[in-house]
Formats: sequence, structure tokens, C-alpha cells
Amino acid sequence: MLTTLASVLRTRYFATGTPADLADAVVWFERAVQHDGRSARALGTPGVALSEFFGCTGSVRDLRRPEECLRESLAGTDARSPERPARLAHLASVLADRYVHEGRNALDEAVALYTEAERAAPPGSPEHAAHSSGLGTVLLTRHECQGDLADLREAVRAHERAATSPGPERDDEALYLDQWGRVCG
Repeated sequence: MLTTLASVLRTRYFATGTPADLADAVVWFERAVQHDGRSARALGTPGVALSEFFGCTGSVRDLRRPEECLRESLAGTDARSPERPARLAHLASVLADRYVHEGRNALDEAVALYTEAERAAPPGSPEHAAHSSGLGTVLLTRHECQGDLADLREAVRAHERAATSPGPERDDEALYLDQWGRVCG
């Protein structure tokens, strides 16, 4: 029930844009973790909500807790679990955000996590395309940081895979094509 309340508050945040709803959702997700134990599922959802909360606040301190939750969640996720690719990608995204916002260089780990997520997601699925796009974006960031042309070439390939994937919906396709254009432009 705690997770349900948290999920409804998170949904209301997306519908209204009221940051207090997301803050309340985080509180209830944390209570659910304390109540339900530290299962991979119990930790993964608050980790995602906490990273979304960072998107609202922009406060770097709000990035540390999602990384902890997501690392714990991933450690408790079986390698064959259908939830593993998403958990890998969420952690990779948080690590990339930490680089952008506090200079903590975890880009190599983010690339490795996105690569694993892309390989583990079903080919042709929207998730596969999203992980390809995430990989391309973090490779582009690493190229911009380190100047390695191999990263730029791989970023283009990853965005090509995302843009030409048969799985994404039309709205997602526009996003992937836009991101691919950013790499090429």
C-alpha cells in the first residue's frame, strides 16, 4: 500500500508538475523500502523517483541517494531478470548526471552499464532503442570530455541503432532522430 500511494503521488506529479508531489512520493517510497525490506524491486522504484526528484531540484545531494538505491537494486537483480536492463540504464543515467553536475567521472561505468542494458534488452523493443540512445548520449558526453574519436563514432552508431529500431513508438522515434542529429550536427 505504501508503494501504491507513492506511485499515485508520482503519477500526479507528472500530471500536474507539482514538485511537492514528487517529494512526497520519495518519502513514501523510502517508507516502503523500510517496511518491505531491501529487495531489488523495493529499492529500484525509489531510486528512479529520487533521480526524477533531482531533475526537479537540481541539487547534487539529491543524486547520491538514487545511486545508492539503484546500486543495491541492481546487485539484488538476477542476471536473467527482464527488469535488469532498465535498472542498468537507470543507474547509468544517474552516473552520467553526477558527471554533468558535480564532475564525478563515472562515464566509463555509465558506458559499460548502458552497453550491458542495450545487449540485455530484447532487440527491436522500445527499451532496446532507449538504451541505445542512452549509450549514444553518454558516449557523446565522454567524447566531449576526453576528445576520443572512437567514442564519437560509437555514439553515432548507437544513435543510428536507436533511430532505425523497428520498436519505438512515433513520439520516441522523433526523439531518437533528434538525438542522432545532435551527434551528427
